[in-house]
Amino acid sequence: MGYFCCGSVLFLLFLVLALRLWPGIIERFANKVIEKPPYSFDDGVRLVHDEFFIADMHADSLLWARDLLKESRYGHVDLPRLVPGNVGLQVLGVVTKFTLGFDPDHHSDAGLDLITFLGWFQGWPRPTWGSLLERALYQAEKLQAFVDQSQGKLRFIKSKVDLEQFLVDRTNDPTLRGAMLLLEGVHALEEDIGNLDALFDAGYRFVGLTHFFDNKAGGSSSGKEQYGLTPWGKDLMKAAQDKGMLVDLAHASEKLIDDVLDNTTAPVIVSHGGIGGVCDYIRNLKDEHIQGVADTGGIVGAIFYDAMIDGPTMEHVAHGIEYIVDNFGVDCAALGSDFDGFIKTPTDVTGLPLLTQALLDKGIGELEIRKIYGENFLRVLRAVLP
Repeated sequence: MGYFCCGSVLFLLFLVLALRLWPGIIERFANKVIEKPPYSFDDGVRLVHDEFFIADMHADSLLWARDLLKESRYGHVDLPRLVPGNVGLQVLGVVTKFTLGFDPDHHSDAGLDLITFLGWFQGWPRPTWGSLLERALYQAEKLQAFVDQSQGKLRFIKSKVDLEQFLVDRTNDPTLRGAMLLLEGVHALEEDIGNLDALFDAGYRFVGLTHFFDNKAGGSSSGKEQYGLTPWGKDLMKAAQDKGMLVDLAHASEKLIDDVLDNTTAPVIVSHGGIGGVCDYIRNLKDEHIQGVADTGGIVGAIFYDAMIDGPTMEHVAHGIEYIVDNFGVDCAALGSDFDGFIKTPTDVTGLPLLTQALLDKGIGELEIRKIYGENFLRVLRAVLP
């Protein structure tokens, strides 16, 4: 009996330890960097880089179990690392469903949902186990908790007033950082437009219509049918824009992009996108779609995912940005790293000065970089936010 009790205790201790360590093990596998920190750069580049206001339109950091107020040795983004990266405003994407057996050409929402298992391992509350809406609300609560615990160093931006006050306060405290929320796929609404109210109240100001599979609003670039904007999706888009929420076309099918561009009443964004003219990948944007986004007054966030930039370095990220600037104008170029998005990137956020160096080497001037890094995004926020 003593041996049995001892074995049971050891098993329980092992189980507790495994549950504590497993989320970190998963993320170490999921969010890798090609070049590990620390990074070195010329002192002149560092000085130039630190003069910019930088906004990144997409990182999935809330999905993971890390305390984002503490510096981590893995993953891509946390509040301490945003400071040396000089990112002033970070948009946090919220993933609510991703099914096993990913097919980049014809993916389905059927099958085992990996986010369910990730939530179990990370101790997400019981309501999130079966509800995608609850998962979205829970991740908003996580952000609010980080803000509350940050001793004023992290702001939750929800309105024009919040934005302008944040920018004023940041002139006195350059270590101040802002965060915003983006829903990655409206399947989290559970097919009820009324649920948009709850997400808006929770702080969401960006609505990505699709993620990796088709849904009631429209088709995904990786979906089975890849259809366009549905009547329900059109109603949803109007409801979101009436509230002052930005529509995000990342992961949208070509038909969905066409339909949104034909129906939008406000600037639209691509929070994290690849450039088809640089790299042939199913999610990467065609020239006509980049131009269409630019014509709305919107912006395209250049992604850092190695498979979508045709290479492993910040020079490859810079090449995509250069393509946008040369062909569609500097006013529609922005950053959308997709950090912490289950991808491999050239560096973590502290390596951003290497991108500055790469852009300068391509002859892109400091005034243009200033627009790409933050001013274009601020312009769109000022035009749309409530």
